Amino acid sequence: MQVLTPLAKSDACGPTPSWLTQAGDILYCTDEGFTVTNTALVSLDIDSTGTVVRKDKKDVVIGPVSSVLFGNGKGLAVAGYGGGGITTHNISNPNALTLLQNITFALPPGGTGLGAQTQSRAHHTVLDPTGNFLLVPDLGSDLVRVFSVNNGTLQIAEAGTISLPRGSGPRHGVFVKGTTKTFFYVVTELTNNIFGYEVTYGTGKTISFVQVHASNTHGEPVGSALPNNTVAAEISLSPDSNFIVVSSRLEMSLQSPNPDPTNATMVASDPLITFSIQKDTGKLAHLQTHALGGVNPRHFSFNANGTLVAAVAQADNRVSIISRDPTNGLLGGIVATVSVGGPNMVIFDDA
Repeated sequence: MQVLTPLAKSDACGPTPSWLTQAGDILYCTDEGFTVTNTALVSLDIDSTGTVVRKDKKDVVIGPVSSVLFGNGKGLAVAGYGGGGITTHNISNPNALTLLQNITFALPPGGTGLGAQTQSRAHHTVLDPTGNFLLVPDLGSDLVRVFSVNNGTLQIAEAGTISLPRGSGPRHGVFVKGTTKTFFYVVTELTNNIFGYEVTYGTGKTISFVQVHASNTHGEPVGSALPNNTVAAEISLSPDSNFIVVSSRLEMSLQSPNPDPTNATMVASDPLITFSIQKDTGKLAHLQTHALGGVNPRHFSFNANGTLVAAVAQADNRVSIISRDPTNGLLGGIVATVSVGGPNMVIFDDA
């Protein structure tokens, strides 16, 4: 196992960075913050020496935890967990970000009113494969909110919702485009489930969803027992679109080799859980549960050809690089680690 050395360090995003979206040579970073003044969207450039340079900074809805490009790369939609809404921005000029819309969601009647569900909690922004629809999993409302996208004006408009079981807490979602069908999957943080839907596009720029899959995050029936303290986090699609991987936090159900090569003691680990996708039905089949090399993986990502996965272990201040066989989707050994303070998100730049 190789121990990597950081090449550069910067606080240009802010004190509590939460999400990175790459657009060419520009990174868009959200600073989650815990006060209004610390909540921001920041555009960053990385020069040839590895130095990070801030280009612009704009206030966004409180607690930004996710962003996605839309409008053919000219727009960026940001989900605000703390503020219960989303903001959209014109990023055509990364030196001068422009706010387009600020939309706050109301908590619908009949919600649980408990814990994190005392208000709307926008947790993710997901663009569909056509680029015409933007989906926002709302953990507080047990809804996935659907918006249509005008790719010319960069304006978005409400276009429906997907209702999830009460108390489930939808966190993140992902689209899968098959040969003849399109599917959408959402992972729930509060009940640790995965729900899958077949997507149908209608005339007049409409979209509908029919549920085709339900399981817990370990591939067992909904309601099956899970390790204590389990909290679902990320759901992501492999580069070849054949596999879905979910990260599960705080269960510490596995062990990994110690990143210190002189220490033979194993360390507690959470899992990355891989599913194969049945492209004709949309059902997921559990394939593998694999240790990621630490605890509390809020995020992970694939390299461009799917041979590596980088996984955050936030509780251990560590990022692990795990080998992967793209032909069968199976994860292998941890090939490298790097220690960083409080990692939250990790992405490859190898496209």
